[in-house]
Amino acid sequence: MRHRLALHKREWKKVAFIGCTADRKHDSYSTQLFLNKIITRIFEHYGEAENFTELHIHSDNAGQHFKNSKSKHWLSHILSNFSRILKATWSYGCPGHGKGEWDGIGGTVKRKLRDDITKGEIFTSSGKISNALDCYEQINYRFGSEKWAKLHTNSPVSRMIPLWTTTEEINRPKLPYEYDPLGGCQKDRQFMAFRADVVGARAFGHWCEACCKVQGPGKGGMDSGKKEGKSMVFGVSACTSAWPKWKEIQVSRCDASGVGARRKLAQDRGHDIAMNAQVGQFCAAETRTDGDDRFAVGVFVDAGHSEGSPSPIIKRITTTSEVIDGKRFYKGDYVLKVRWFARDEVVDAERRTFIDDLTDPIIVNVSSSELRMAGFSLMKKVAVGRGDESTVVVESMGAGPVASGHDARPKRKSRLERELESTLPSGSKDHVAENASSSKRGAVEPEVHTFVLSSETESGILDILWQ
Repeated sequence: MRHRLALHKREWKKVAFIGCTADRKHDSYSTQLFLNKIITRIFEHYGEAENFTELHIHSDNAGQHFKNSKSKHWLSHILSNFSRILKATWSYGCPGHGKGEWDGIGGTVKRKLRDDITKGEIFTSSGKISNALDCYEQINYRFGSEKWAKLHTNSPVSRMIPLWTTTEEINRPKLPYEYDPLGGCQKDRQFMAFRADVVGARAFGHWCEACCKVQGPGKGGMDSGKKEGKSMVFGVSACTSAWPKWKEIQVSRCDASGVGARRKLAQDRGHDIAMNAQVGQFCAAETRTDGDDRFAVGVFVDAGHSEGSPSPIIKRITTTSEVIDGKRFYKGDYVLKVRWFARDEVVDAERRTFIDDLTDPIIVNVSSSELRMAGFSLMKKVAVGRGDESTVVVESMGAGPVASGHDARPKRKSRLERELESTLPSGSKDHVAENASSSKRGAVEPEVHTFVLSSETESGILDILWQ
């Protein structure tokens, strides 16, 4: 009996939201405002009793206000605008099959409104029905009361909630924003929010258990993607159907003001990273000209200043622009020294394995405006036997403990030890020392290191790219 008392009963509730406005433009901007009001209302009235973490929208294919780049841009930002939402999808029905009970509800409300006008049963503050606000007040009286809800407790739709908005509330720009076109996605029937300005699209919705658990690239069973042609394609490993894969779609603002705002945000973030950069921290930078990868991974190295503590910052540009080692930097940007890792394309199709070759290091000057993240952790592959490997977590300088537990340290440090210590956090120096001791016994010190970027960290970097 004690266990029976702990059982929960799942109840399906259908609540109809009725949007009323004097705005005459039935476009994507008004749709976005009403959707935001609906989501907020759901959290306010049902959030305490229910832990809502997912949002699934279904609509017809109307291109004017539903299936367009503006709506997909709104969908891509929903995870950041509503922190409680961890997954958001928008599915579309087949063409010609958009009618449903929502149309019946709309027809019922309009018919009742006309009947009240004919019979003179008016319940508005003005005593008449002559504008949109009067219509909202009449609808709210008829359908939005607790009396109506109690009478329809066991009905398919148990509550109606009328919503009112003015034209001024609709965030419609004076000059139309331009967005990346959806292109060949008009035939796709399901979209998912991946990150800001990026959504996933597939030919149709699929609701097997594995597909219901995914929350985006590298989350909930979705892989980190691979390049197919010009698009990144993502699969769900445990999906019962092998072919409804997700493809990544960019839905950024491409007008001049939108591009400028993203550039300014990226520059500010890069400056913050540069001012807190430490030698030995892992870092990631955006690669705008690379056709295969959207970011590169490396480690900050000492810029070689003769005075002061080690720092990767070479200088800050104070003139309009300056060319350093053949690369142009612009006013306000920091110039930092970074040793980049090469991607191991042979063993890792997902391109999350990196090689740090100290025998032929790739050291370049990087602008702070290109930096997107620093101070994250990597997993290092360590040889444990003949032909065998294991992985240990290697965190950035000051990020926390690492997998190491040896105390023996040589009195004099070799060049390789110093190089490794500039890359790894202080707690990992024990492991470096052990390698040095092994070298004295005839072991060969490795000068090529392999790191693995976790799918979660990769998703975090991608979330930041071009926000």
